[in-house]
Amino acid sequence: MVLTKSQLKAYRAAYNRLPNDVEAAHDTLEHDPGHVETIRGALRIIKEHDAEDYLGLFLLHRHFTCAPGSLFVERRYTPRKGHAPVLVTKGEPASEAATRISPHRFAIAPDGKALALEFTTDARVATVYRRFAGDAQLAGEIGRYFAARGVSSMLGMGIYVRTGTMGKATSVFLEETLHKDRASVVHVLPRLPHQVGRAIPTLWTFGDNGFGCCNGRCVAYCNHGGTGLGYCGHRKTGSHMVCV
Repeated sequence: MVLTKSQLKAYRAAYNRLPNDVEAAHDTLEHDPGHVETIRGALRIIKEHDAEDYLGLFLLHRHFTCAPGSLFVERRYTPRKGHAPVLVTKGEPASEAATRISPHRFAIAPDGKALALEFTTDARVATVYRRFAGDAQLAGEIGRYFAARGVSSMLGMGIYVRTGTMGKATSVFLEETLHKDRASVVHVLPRLPHQVGRAIPTLWTFGDNGFGCCNGRCVAYCNHGGTGLGYCGHRKTGSHMVCV
């Protein structure tokens, strides 16, 4: 995927307009007394388009400030031999980004235009993104629905599936935000950690998996009860990581 200079300029402006405080972004959404029904209604639209197996709702926010000519790209990385793979998202010059990247998080305009916010090199995302891009009616319905409910600046859509073991059943996503490296690292874990602090949902889905992000050190978790409304989010841990 190659973006022109004008497209990169528009991307940077849109990305930097996103809230940079995930807790405040969620508070804004939660202050709307109808936000739960808004989320359920949007998930119903996704399900009606048979897209619930890969697509969810994303709380619009950003990791860091986007530098000129940069894109935020997620890559799979193995820190050392024997360590489980992790997903690392960071800003990188568009000229150095892989040509085979696919968007996985989107803001949706009232006219149904999907604005890509973050990209990944994951092959499974590339496959399901073609399904998403091929269903303009889905984005159109979501765009009109978000506008009618007044949440176009709060909610977007996110592709949550990944290739291999990261796409199989698991319950915990441990995210470490490395401020020095300006990178977000997601660790995939087999079980829930001890609950610490306040839960901050960032991605809602009908599925069994999900990915989220935040602007601090935190524990990401998935909660899928019998209500048909699941969410993935984070537990803030203060200045320490929570290990399981």
